[in-house]
Amino acid sequence: MARDALMWRTIWWHTYYLYLPEPMKSGRYTVSVRSINPPFKRQATLDYNDRNTSSKVIKVNQLAYSSRSTRRYAYLGWWAGDAGKIDYAALRTFEVIDEARNRTVHTGHIALRGIDDPMSGEDVYEMDISKLPQGRYHIYIPGLARSDTFTIGGEGLRDLYYHTMRAFFHQRCGQEFRAPWTTFSKPACHVEVAKSGRLVTGPGCIHCLWKNVEPYVVGPNEPVKHFRGGYHDAADFDTFAYHLPATAQTLEAYEMYSSAFTDGDLNIPESGNNKPDVLDEAAWGLLFLIENQNPDGSVPLGRGNECDAFKQNTNGQYPPFGVLPPWRDSTATFAAVAAQFARLIKPYDPQSAQRHVAAARSAYEWSKTNIDRPGDPKKDIPSRKARLSWAACELFAATEEATYNQDIKDLYNDKDRGVQYWWARPLRWWAYLTCNHPEVDEQICAWMRTQIIADADKVLEKMETVAYRHGAGPRTGGWGSMLPALQAQSLLPAYSLTHDQEYLDAASLHADFQLGCNPLSKTFITGMGYRHPNRPEIAWYLYEDPDLSGPTVKGLTMYTLGPPIKSWYPITPPWRSHRDLWGNGAEIWSEFTVHQTIGPTAMLFESLYALEDR
Repeated sequence: MARDALMWRTIWWHTYYLYLPEPMKSGRYTVSVRSINPPFKRQATLDYNDRNTSSKVIKVNQLAYSSRSTRRYAYLGWWAGDAGKIDYAALRTFEVIDEARNRTVHTGHIALRGIDDPMSGEDVYEMDISKLPQGRYHIYIPGLARSDTFTIGGEGLRDLYYHTMRAFFHQRCGQEFRAPWTTFSKPACHVEVAKSGRLVTGPGCIHCLWKNVEPYVVGPNEPVKHFRGGYHDAADFDTFAYHLPATAQTLEAYEMYSSAFTDGDLNIPESGNNKPDVLDEAAWGLLFLIENQNPDGSVPLGRGNECDAFKQNTNGQYPPFGVLPPWRDSTATFAAVAAQFARLIKPYDPQSAQRHVAAARSAYEWSKTNIDRPGDPKKDIPSRKARLSWAACELFAATEEATYNQDIKDLYNDKDRGVQYWWARPLRWWAYLTCNHPEVDEQICAWMRTQIIADADKVLEKMETVAYRHGAGPRTGGWGSMLPALQAQSLLPAYSLTHDQEYLDAASLHADFQLGCNPLSKTFITGMGYRHPNRPEIAWYLYEDPDLSGPTVKGLTMYTLGPPIKSWYPITPPWRSHRDLWGNGAEIWSEFTVHQTIGPTAMLFESLYALEDR
């Protein structure tokens, strides 16, 4: 079957609920539906025992709670379509079973947290499990069921760090996939592009056929450019400089807890080179851009071709070699991340540090000169100056040169708000806040610190306004805006600055939401947890079977909750609005991007993993 047909082949899943006149008792039950004909099953049996039968209505973090958090919860609740909420009011107590000793180690009260919760459609109950030490457990609710097994601390958090960081590896453009790095197979892709901008060889030719475009035949003596580096953009195959903030987030977590990360801990091709793997992955994120930086310092937006949504990014024009034109935001962002990387790689590779600092300087000067042009929309200027200020902070920390410090002061006082612009503030300011140079402006640092803590406090406040704790508060979104890990971008720096436990607790609670403590009782990370995305919109070679079926690669974070689904009956509660399928308009829920989901998630679990032994 053609791949286009596979993309749109959809079987709709319907869930039916059977109501009994009295609660179930331990034993075997048979359910028959006479009107169902073969090949479908008309009869099924259930061996029910409330101690052994697990139920998704008991919602736990399905991978690992942080042992460093002092607030940990499980939740109880369910919304059953047009049957509405399920009534669990008669259930009063719960037990926690230590699976290593097979005995009850904690008994607690099931507390009502939210009645008629508008976001989930449920009456939401919570169970406090904060006092449990590291271990392996499950919850038992007498008369109902048990939960999935969960852990506190331990290898589960290392697995989360490992797989969410390796999401970058599995999105690498130009990278061969093979053992021992991965069980998935793919030749190095998108490595040759003709001067016309047309792809020459590799799996990209398959992409061409997918789009009904014939593979390009190179003309006589036509130059061919070789590429490597960068990351595929979600399930598309073009790459962009605006992925760089994701790389910066992993570097920020590395800065906070550098001793936790080592050479070889991510099993990537660079492992064994005496550099921490986190830094090696960052080098790959910068590689294409530094190798294609223009002589004037400008940096391309990215690269692509007609098989990779190329036209949508260049208005149908094909720049030579498939390289997209320079972009002012991309150049300033590159300057910031290249300087950040240079600081961190210097103890391991001074030559690489020198190269990246030089590239960052050149990009910064171009950005500073080209920040404003006649006819530019004025609304774009604050954003550009914010990125320029980020680069200035990183370059000052890397070089300690007074000119960058003065630029920071000037941008702080700039009428367009420069330093003070709202976008990615903790990430942009971190280098300056943690720089020990005596000329750092203490007034600016104090203001930065105050703003980061204020942003984190807003998350704390909003998190408690909804039954399932989430710093977005009672709202909906789309395209990754509801990702719980996004809230950690202010919480983790606030914790690092203050060591106030409430910020670490809040970051951990958002990790819990992302890993199963949510109305859907599922994780939003491929291949991880008991109920994870089964049909995510990812590259087909990251499925076990090429027909887009079977298990997928682990560690890719999907967009999670999306806009409310209003076209179905009954109307779906906002935080149960999720479509787990490939294509058919579901990408707003089941796709992802490097900068919107992979980066924030990797930063969160990188940090929680590093904190386990501190």
